[in-house]
Amino acid sequence: MRAGPSTGALVAARLAQGAAGALMVPQVLSGIQLHFTGPARARAQGLLAVALSGGAVAGQVLGGVLVSADVGGLGWRPVFLVNVLAGIVLLAVGARLLPADAPGRGARLDLGGAALLSAAALLAVVPLLFGREAGWPPWTWASLAACVPVAALFVRRQRRVESPLLALGVLGRPVVAWTLGALGAATGTFYAMMFVLALYLQDGLGRSALFSGLVLVPWVAAFGIAGPLVPRLPARAPIADYLLLASVYATAGLTRADGAALAALLGFGGSASASGSRRSSGG
Repeated sequence: MRAGPSTGALVAARLAQGAAGALMVPQVLSGIQLHFTGPARARAQGLLAVALSGGAVAGQVLGGVLVSADVGGLGWRPVFLVNVLAGIVLLAVGARLLPADAPGRGARLDLGGAALLSAAALLAVVPLLFGREAGWPPWTWASLAACVPVAALFVRRQRRVESPLLALGVLGRPVVAWTLGALGAATGTFYAMMFVLALYLQDGLGRSALFSGLVLVPWVAAFGIAGPLVPRLPARAPIADYLLLASVYATAGLTRADGAALAALLGFGGSASASGSRRSSGG
């Protein structure tokens, strides 16, 4: 299977994808706030959580299928090309169905705050990505150290500008802080699980990319089945959901589950993830 042009080119492509996603997701959230109210807004937020989490798992499944199929002898490359086709379709559908914003002068974008936040993120992420491979040279530690004052400058700016990029006062509310913490932990462990699981199955057990993708089908199925049932659950159900999700991760890691056992565990994880993410987001 042919390799990419270079590691730098692949990293740059992924950075471009990430930047595009970072531009898109806030617009979706803003659209929900502007065009939905009351229970309809809660349902829209819940559906967004389902789309984000379900799409991530479905992407793993489709990626495994495409890599194994070796479409046109392109190897892994179609996993990037499929996003182009999906984007074109969604642009056409969005232009037809999404409501237009009301005319008027909106608040100015805090470009300075966006620049500081982006710089702080890069100063933290780049050394963590390349530090171990490079042997942790001095620039990695300097970058991590520089992240702290840049982040402090961002916080200071947000407290002073008229239209901040991030309303820091909202984060002081306990319900917001705890919800964001829970969602952050669940999301972070979720993506880490998918990454490590793919490496474990393919590099550790010698499984194919197709198997690595298809083993997540129970997660997708359970996620879809559990979604409509979430509104009927008790208010404290997310606590049990996150405990179940943690137990799934622990069991899969400690028992080195494979085959049917791993698929069953991932099914429980999908149902817990669907319920926890939708209830925490207000769905």
